[in-house]
Amino acid sequence: RSEHGPVIEGPTGTYAIRYAGMGEIRQLEQYYRLNKATGLDDFLSAMSINALPSINYIFADRAGDVGFIHNAQYPARNDAWDWSGDMPGDRSDLIWQGYRPWAEVPKLINPVSGFVFNNNNAPFSATDGPDNLKPEDFPQSMGLQTNQTNRSLRVMELTDGTGPMDRDRLLSIKFDTAYAAGSEAREVVTDVLAHDWSDEPDMAEAAKFLAEWNFDMDEHSRHAALGGLTTLRQITARFTHEPPPSPEQAFRDAVSWLTLHHGRIDPEWGEVNKLAHGDMTWPISGGPDTLRAVYPAKIRDDGELHMNAGDTWIALVEWAPDGSQTAEVINNYGSAVRDAASPHYADQAPLFAAEKWRKAHLDWDGIEQSAERRYRPGRD
Repeated sequence: RSEHGPVIEGPTGTYAIRYAGMGEIRQLEQYYRLNKATGLDDFLSAMSINALPSINYIFADRAGDVGFIHNAQYPARNDAWDWSGDMPGDRSDLIWQGYRPWAEVPKLINPVSGFVFNNNNAPFSATDGPDNLKPEDFPQSMGLQTNQTNRSLRVMELTDGTGPMDRDRLLSIKFDTAYAAGSEAREVVTDVLAHDWSDEPDMAEAAKFLAEWNFDMDEHSRHAALGGLTTLRQITARFTHEPPPSPEQAFRDAVSWLTLHHGRIDPEWGEVNKLAHGDMTWPISGGPDTLRAVYPAKIRDDGELHMNAGDTWIALVEWAPDGSQTAEVINNYGSAVRDAASPHYADQAPLFAAEKWRKAHLDWDGIEQSAERRYRPGRD
């Protein structure tokens, strides 16, 4: 261990690590305060504890307040240095002490449009109105991300800062299955179509079919399988840490895989893309980095892709004009995901795949009335 923190010896050298949250023990207190918050002031007070090293927050309450916080413990680093790479390990002046104050944490509270969002993207795109945060207002030493995801690009395509955001419109955005202009998927397809396939008639025909794709990953689409398999590894490379094939090779692989397992390049996407649990599967819309986020574990050798990341537990919370609250929720499988004998092993999966909900009981009477049995976990 060094003055910086832990020391790691690796194949390219020996590194001292100093990271946000090192020695922090107040996380539970902050989570407790957040769960006890009853309005915006309570929520911001809890957030000001600033004990959570890195997690974004979206907020809404019955009073109509909304907010986005690009939350982190931001080290109080020397702004004159570029902290994006390796730093000299023998300079005590580069051992940062403490964090920037809560007031400097990027946040956007009650923007004029009344709409906030975050999709693992840069904090400078968090609303559809005119008052997004500006990069020039934050020093580069904070290390704020600058990337946009397809999901953030797509939200910006689907909103304009003027139209009302009712339930139906919100859900159409949440379950949107398209790739936006400027997305990685579109870049890969552009490269594929720029290739000269004239010496390969079958590939030329497949490229012509790919050119008809509208970049939508709906389960009934007959273009999504070819498009999705062609673009999949480029989109997921940042998570798998596996170098993606060239667009040309990815396209060849997609044509070959679909032909081998389905006998055609145009099966419905739902024949390929599945929510799976145990020995059960359900067709599902969506793909990697679509707003209906569905990431497969791998390209399988049985003609299917099985979801293992993306959307999980989702909640739709509403307040009526009188302040009363209702909520609907859903998760991928059920509440007993490790007990295949339980009726709740996968009872929510069909609803999840169909983009439907179950009611959340928000008071004790509702919980008692809907309870199947009373028991003490681990004892009864």
